[in-house]
Amino acid sequence: MSEAYQLVLELSPYDYSLNPDERRTLLLINLLITEDVLTMDHFADLFYVSRLTIIRDINTLKKQEVIMSKYIETLRGEGVILKMNQSEKREYLFTLFLENIDAKGYINYVGMQILRAFDGSMEYLDFLGFIFNELKYAEKYQQFDLFVYIFIVINMPRKEQGESPKFVVMSENLSILIDQIEKRFDRTISFEDKQAIAEFCHLKKRKNVKDAELYNLVIYFLNKIDEDLGTTLKYEFDLISDLYNHLQIIEEENIILDIENIGLLRHQFMDIIVAVRANSGVIENYLSRSFNESFITTIAIHIATALTRQEYKMSKIDIWIVCENLSIAKMIAMKISRYKQFKIMNVLTLATYRKMCFRQKANRLILTADPLPFLEEDVLRITPFVTQEDIQNIVKTVDRLFTINEEETEEKFDQFVQQPQRKLHDYLLNSHVIRIDQKCSWEHSLRLAGKVLTQNECIEQSYVEEVVENVKQNGPYIVISEGVALAHANNRGNVHRSTISLLTNKQKISYGSEDYFQVTYVFFVALVRSEEYLEIVEDIMFLGKYGLIEKYLRFRQEEADGLFRRKEIHM
Repeated sequence: MSEAYQLVLELSPYDYSLNPDERRTLLLINLLITEDVLTMDHFADLFYVSRLTIIRDINTLKKQEVIMSKYIETLRGEGVILKMNQSEKREYLFTLFLENIDAKGYINYVGMQILRAFDGSMEYLDFLGFIFNELKYAEKYQQFDLFVYIFIVINMPRKEQGESPKFVVMSENLSILIDQIEKRFDRTISFEDKQAIAEFCHLKKRKNVKDAELYNLVIYFLNKIDEDLGTTLKYEFDLISDLYNHLQIIEEENIILDIENIGLLRHQFMDIIVAVRANSGVIENYLSRSFNESFITTIAIHIATALTRQEYKMSKIDIWIVCENLSIAKMIAMKISRYKQFKIMNVLTLATYRKMCFRQKANRLILTADPLPFLEEDVLRITPFVTQEDIQNIVKTVDRLFTINEEETEEKFDQFVQQPQRKLHDYLLNSHVIRIDQKCSWEHSLRLAGKVLTQNECIEQSYVEEVVENVKQNGPYIVISEGVALAHANNRGNVHRSTISLLTNKQKISYGSEDYFQVTYVFFVALVRSEEYLEIVEDIMFLGKYGLIEKYLRFRQEEADGLFRRKEIHM
C-alpha cells in the first residue's frame, strides 16, 4: 500500500487553489495514509498556507468530524497524528473517498494534479486499478465508473510548461487516444460513442455550460456503463476492462452468464486468465500467484455475485420523465419526488431521449404528459399536475412490473427439492438453523453461525476467525443476493466434517451501507472438499434469488417430521 500512498502524497496543490473544505479533506487523507507524526509546517508547506490556518483546520475537523475527535491527537512541539489501526483507517478512507467522489473536493483535486506522477491516461488507468485493489475498493458506485470512463479514458491530458495542468481535448489527440483504447482493450468504440465523447469534450471546453446539457450526457454514459458486463466486477477492479472482451465472446457463443450457470463460466476461466495475463503487465503483477482450482472458482463466484447485484439493481423500477417541454417534465418530477417510494432517475426532453442509444431494454418506466407511441419502453401518460389518480396509476404500473410468476417459481422449487443428490440437502441440518430477533453486527452474526458448528466439533475456532478476517479484508462480497450472505474460508485442516449452518434474524444485519447489504440470512459453509463449494453457492443463490429460503426450511422440517412419524409407526 505504501507505493500507492506515496504517489498520492507526492501530488502538489501548488497549481490548484483549494477551498477550506477541500484542504481539510486532503489534510485528513494525509493523516489517514501515514503512521507518522505530521508537523504543522509539513501541512503549511503542502497547502501553501500559514501554520495558524492548519491549526484552525485541525480544530474544525475535530468539531465537524465527531468520529475523528477521539482519534486526532495533537502532540505539543511535534505535530499531529491519527490514532487509528489500519483497518479503521482503510474503512474511513473509503468512506471519505465516496463522500467526495462526485467531481468535487478531493476527486477534483486528484483529477487536476495526478498528472504530476503519470505520463499519460493509460498509466493513470493502471494506477487506479492498483490503488483500489490496495484500498479494498468495494462493490457499487456508478459515479466512480463514470469518472474513470469519462475523465480518464476520454480526456487527453496536456500540461503546458509554466501553467497549471489542463485537460484540453484536441480532435487529433482524441482520435489518437481512441485508437490506443481500442488496441489496448481489443474492442471497438462505436460511432455513437465517439460522437457523445466529442460532444462531452466540447462542453468541457465551453464556459457557462448548462447543467442540463452535461446531465444528459452523464446519463448517457451511465447507461453505457450499466450495460457493460465487465464493469459489474468490482472486487477484481483491474480485471474489468481486460475481461470485458473475453466475457463478451463467451456471451456471443450463447453460454448463459447468470447465477444458475456459473459452473459454465468456471470451465472457461482458465483460458480467460491466461489471455489476460499475456496482455497486461498490471494483471501479471497482481495475479502472480498460481492458478489452482480454488482460486479460479473464487473469481468465478465473484463474477456471479456481481451479476446477482446487477440483477438486483435492474429489478428496481427506474422512473424516467420524458416530455416535449423540459419545464413540464421538471414540474412533474417535483410533484412525484414528494412520494419517497418512487425512484426518479432522469428528467429530459423527448428530443434528448431520442438521441440516446440503449442496447437493452431496462426496467424503466417512462412517465410523460405527451403521447409517445413510438417507444418500446413501458410508458404511462399522466397529467402535468400529477393528480391522486395519476399516483395510483403509477403505483399499479410499478406493482405490475414487479409481478413475479408464482407458478414458475413453484415449479422451480419442486424441481430443486426433488434432486436428492444436492449437497445442501445433506450438509444443512435442521439442528444447525439458528433463529434470532435482535440487533446484531455482521461480525457477531458470523460468530453465532460458526458457534453451532464448533460446538458440534465440525470445525475448529480458527476456521471461524478466518471467515471473519476474510470479510474484514475483502469487504461484504459474501452477500451473494439480496438479504443473503454466504460465509466461507479455505480448509486448512480446521474443517473436520462438511457442514452448513444458517442464522436467520428478524432484524436486518448490516454488512454495508446499501439496502442490498442488509442481510436476513447468514449461511456459514465449511467444506472438507473445496470442489463442492460451487454447487453449494449455486443452490443458495437459487433460493435467495427466488425468495425461497423460508419455504425450503419449512419443507426440510416437514420432511424431518414425516420421517420421525414413520419411525414411530414402525416401532
